[in-house]
Amino acid sequence: MGKWMPASMPELSGKRVLITGANSGIGYQSALMLAQCGATVWLGCRSAERAEAAVQRLASRVGSRDSLLVLPMDLASLDSVRQAADSYLESEQPLDLLINNAGVMGLPLQRTAAGHEMLFAVNHLAHFLLTGALLPALQAAPAARVVTVSSLAAKRGTLNFNDLNWEREPYSKVAAYGRAKLANLCFATELQRRLAAAGSPVISLAAHPGYASTNVAFADSGQASVSRRLWRHIARLGADHRGPGLRVPWLRIWR
Repeated sequence: MGKWMPASMPELSGKRVLITGANSGIGYQSALMLAQCGATVWLGCRSAERAEAAVQRLASRVGSRDSLLVLPMDLASLDSVRQAADSYLESEQPLDLLINNAGVMGLPLQRTAAGHEMLFAVNHLAHFLLTGALLPALQAAPAARVVTVSSLAAKRGTLNFNDLNWEREPYSKVAAYGRAKLANLCFATELQRRLAAAGSPVISLAAHPGYASTNVAFADSGQASVSRRLWRHIARLGADHRGPGLRVPWLRIWR
């Protein structure tokens, strides 16, 4: 796998892919690579304006927008996630690949309209719900994959089941991100266990993408630490040389 490159990807004509957060960063680059290999890609995006801009950029690289579709989805709203899943299911098409990619980090304590802590809601709860709702479409594909983007930040995460919503513990942006990414990892591994036990052809995988030049990495409402600003600079240097949003492969630190 160390020598794997995008050129190693097979022909994917006829494959159907849904990527959350596909308008920028890792999601955008994944959409580009998959569409260039012939897959039909649904871009799960909150902003219709940014989604359309992403489709236009992708179409200029792919050569057509025929295989690029937008699925409106606000991961901070479980109702919106349910509606997005229902919309896909109404197409009655199998789903070959679901990439649970979108995420947020570095936020002060915020809560969704339903009262969930924002990082846990967007990074984990929304993808938990989306995957479960789309299981009929995934099961209808011959060998579907669910890829959940976690992070090595999970190593510092803890799952306090008595206070997952940060109502008793002092809130920490770093700890909240670690908790959400640990939840991603637990979800991906437990989903795989249950799929295997049921004899399902669907496979659940987790991925750590490394530190990357993405909107997630740079979205910090407060003043960044010296080390964080340094890694931002290094990631941007890597992006300048390897394309926007791409991983800097020689870094082995948190996403």
